Amino acid sequence: MRYLLIVLSLIFFSCNEKNTTAKQSNSAKVESALEKEVKPQIGSKSPRPKSTMSSDVLFVAGKNTSIVKGETGCMDIQVKNFNNIVSKQYSINWNPADLKFLELKDFKLKDLTTNNFGKHVAKEGKLTLSWYDQDIKGISVPEETGIFKICFEAIGSKGKKSKVMFTEDPIAVEITGPNATFLKFSSEPAYVEIK
Repeated sequence: MRYLLIVLSLIFFSCNEKNTTAKQSNSAKVESALEKEVKPQIGSKSPRPKSTMSSDVLFVAGKNTSIVKGETGCMDIQVKNFNNIVSKQYSINWNPADLKFLELKDFKLKDLTTNNFGKHVAKEGKLTLSWYDQDIKGISVPEETGIFKICFEAIGSKGKKSKVMFTEDPIAVEITGPNATFLKFSSEPAYVEIK
């Protein structure tokens, strides 16, 4: 019995150490991606998934926008393949040196309110989103529906194109459909150009 407890303890600590390393690695990847300079076409149509995307993949993207330095503006967050979704959770990341989070508004998804968002790390450029259909039946919305808007003040340098990403930092991505089936998640970064 004593040996069994020792073996179980070693397995637990080994798994815990691997999870910590994985989280640190994911966090480093997100920070690296946010620091890269990119030159997207601002004002173009919202990002769209490739036509080969299967129906079991929920796609999320922001609509590229521009904000005058020192002023405020909002980015529309859109979805594709939002079919019979029962619950979803993911994180939103941006560079807090460029964009200051202000508010969330224009909710167009049943049961989605500002209370579904974790804003405690917004000063670090991170929001969490955790939502579920309270009827637990699954909800569908038309393609490219803007389900909410995230509003920022532009505080970075003029000409900067700041990336907004959908990630696992700080909470993991999890999407479920009917009968507790797990669905896939796909996203593309969106950009705020500071004018």
